[in-house]
Amino acid sequence: MNDILIGFFFTAWQTVHFELFSDIFSCRKHAGKAHWQLFVTFTLCYALTFSFVSQSQFLLNIILCLGGFYLLHMLLYNGSWLHHGLIAILFSGFLRFWEATYIGIYAAIRQISASSLMENSNLLFCIALPEHIVMLVFLILLRHFSPVPSHNFYADKWMFPVIAAGFSAILLQDYLINAFLVDEISAQFPAVAGSVLLFMNLLTLCTMNWLKHMTQVQTQNAVLQKQLFSQSESLEALDHAYAFQRKMTHEYAGHLNMLQSLLASQQYSAAQSYLSEILQQHTERILAVNTHHAMMDALLNQKAFIARKNNIEMRFIVNDLSPLKIKASDLTVIVNNLIDNAIEASLKLPSNQREIEISTTLEDTFVFFIRNRSNPVLLQNGEIVTSKQDTTLHGFGLKNIRALLSAYPDSIYGMDYQDGWFYYTIEMPNMQCP
Repeated sequence: MNDILIGFFFTAWQTVHFELFSDIFSCRKHAGKAHWQLFVTFTLCYALTFSFVSQSQFLLNIILCLGGFYLLHMLLYNGSWLHHGLIAILFSGFLRFWEATYIGIYAAIRQISASSLMENSNLLFCIALPEHIVMLVFLILLRHFSPVPSHNFYADKWMFPVIAAGFSAILLQDYLINAFLVDEISAQFPAVAGSVLLFMNLLTLCTMNWLKHMTQVQTQNAVLQKQLFSQSESLEALDHAYAFQRKMTHEYAGHLNMLQSLLASQQYSAAQSYLSEILQQHTERILAVNTHHAMMDALLNQKAFIARKNNIEMRFIVNDLSPLKIKASDLTVIVNNLIDNAIEASLKLPSNQREIEISTTLEDTFVFFIRNRSNPVLLQNGEIVTSKQDTTLHGFGLKNIRALLSAYPDSIYGMDYQDGWFYYTIEMPNMQCP
């Protein structure tokens, strides 16, 4: 009974180690209470199952260990099946190499045989307790100084070789440990092998941590470059509008002289017609769209200028947006990302096929609808499946929109692709979210 309780205690502790390890390299599926409820439930079931398995059944130990960590990671973290397998293999190897090094060195120094060690459960407990405390401190420090993963960035193309190599190393180490437990080899063999494999495992973890950091830096740079390009286009559009406004200002003198001449000669009807013509030209030439909402007008007209410059036909259907209460920063995220995506997709088509239609309406709720001609788009589980080599930046804009909409109650969004057109619709309450 004592052995079962010790096994339950240390197995549960190993899942805590695995939780810290997984947080370094993976994104959680659930937040707050839901995550910890799943973790505690699984830990109790896993530790209870594992406590009845003999240490001498090394093959069954490997299967339960890898399978348990794989299932726990799959329940709590996002990622592909290869990503779940990679984290389970790396942690299992790290755990085994650490234990083999620690116990092997202890047995070699104290000149204790494996049979004597295994017969004394109290001694095993006293050896394992500081070992697990040191590992816990190490993992806490590693997680503290590691950048928080914003997404699972590991490429499937190199996960499989790492998994295969890690699994082979675990089999080798378990074979040596099993041979040590039946007194076929001395403690030096698992100690040396564990030390070497632990070093290689730590080197792999450091490499992955560096890769994660560099990937996130590259992602931030790509986002900043995209923002810089968008801002340069905005400045160009503003410069164009300013230059046109100066031109119109210079023309006002001539218009005023003409109106003065018509009024002086009492040609009131002609003066009224001339004034109406000037006003109409002024509105049409400066604004492609007028929603009576300054921020939306600025955004939509800027994108209209960019579309014209790239030979894209952009059409608008709008109503009066002057009562719109949604924060300007949130509107910018939605409008900028959706129209930029539409422009990007349009530029991949021949110039005679580039079309974008935008509708903004405000009644009880604010509805933003956009559709654009596009090459075929594959949708899966509400996500766009991309064939790009660099998938890091792709989809960031839509993820930002979804994250923003989650702050607005009763917001809905949807996308579809039919007959050469890509559709995206957003409906959200007309309110200013804090």
